[in-house]
Amino acid sequence: MLVAFGRRLLQRGAVVGLSSVLDDLQRGAHNPALVGMVCETQYRSGNWDELREWLNRGTTSGPLAPAFAALGDGDFDAARMADEAAGGPLRFCLRLGARDPQAIPVLLQSGMADWKLVSFPTGLGDAAWDYAACIVHADDFVAGSVVLERKARILDAVGAMCRSGQKVPAAATTSGALRVLAFHETDTARPILRKLDFNAVFSTIGARMLQEFGKSFEAVASQLQPNFPELVSGMRTLLKGSSAIPGNAVIADPKFTREFAGLVAQMAASGSEAAARCVLNTLAGTHPDWIEPAGHALTRAFPGEIPSKLGWWSSVDKYLANGGRQARSRRPLDGYAILSLADEAGSFVEALSAYAEIVDHHSDRAQDFIAIAAAFQGWRRWLTSMLSPTA
Repeated sequence: MLVAFGRRLLQRGAVVGLSSVLDDLQRGAHNPALVGMVCETQYRSGNWDELREWLNRGTTSGPLAPAFAALGDGDFDAARMADEAAGGPLRFCLRLGARDPQAIPVLLQSGMADWKLVSFPTGLGDAAWDYAACIVHADDFVAGSVVLERKARILDAVGAMCRSGQKVPAAATTSGALRVLAFHETDTARPILRKLDFNAVFSTIGARMLQEFGKSFEAVASQLQPNFPELVSGMRTLLKGSSAIPGNAVIADPKFTREFAGLVAQMAASGSEAAARCVLNTLAGTHPDWIEPAGHALTRAFPGEIPSKLGWWSSVDKYLANGGRQARSRRPLDGYAILSLADEAGSFVEALSAYAEIVDHHSDRAQDFIAIAAAFQGWRRWLTSMLSPTA
């Protein structure tokens, strides 16, 4: 059985099983050091409802209460030490708050609206970036000049860090925070956007995404032409050369993706607000930081194999002929693999919406996925609202 089904057993059952084991250990042994493992498992597995319930209890009493009390005082070193004593759950609680609108009221009950912030919370370590993204997200739900001032302070601090040439910690990227902050920065020089690793963002490029980008690029090309003729010429040549690629293909040729990423980086650094919005609009089509929780929740949402015939993106795997992708496509894919492929094709939004429509809304096992899909739609509206002409 392990030889035949071991891989699928681990893919489909390990995350849920580990969550159950840790939950039992937490109740039975009352070991505060396990809190971090529990929160991480709940977040990554897409059990966000359980994490919200735990957060509702844990901000005022329990192992994480000292960390939240320290955040209220603006003592980030004390918050980090309290977090470490609990096994590091803070970043996943804050990461939830940076994405799930339902988590914001829970965090506000902990006194989040009054958290003191004088400078960027470097003392929190890696969790500082989740804190920054969470504050920016939460502050859009709370009115008041103090709140707006705190949001501006974070954006100014991160912008100064990016302008200085200082290396941005890996946690800024892996948490998805730097990407979110790039949508909200008000500095017309766009230092945060320029700091993004476009080579990593565009390591693969969906042909459909490229076609949509081409339309947006042509709308701003005339503004870029006087000062950046080589950029406009290079991008037009690249787009023209890829025009014959099928819309449901994914481009993984390193030479092509690096050239495209380099041209996009030039657009971000051009100083043109229209060009920056064109880049951000393209970034809004891919969401790597949502794949893991949504993917595992999708796996649990269906009692058997997950349907794959949902749209043009469903067969994207066969277009990635390098490595073992073709062999992998012959096996049933779990939710994580399906959403990963959809994101590579630039169709994560469409994939999530399609599955949210066909899943059994009366099934208990589907509720996590339904909730995450709804959270994503709300979060994406919030994110892309910054791209409106009046933003």
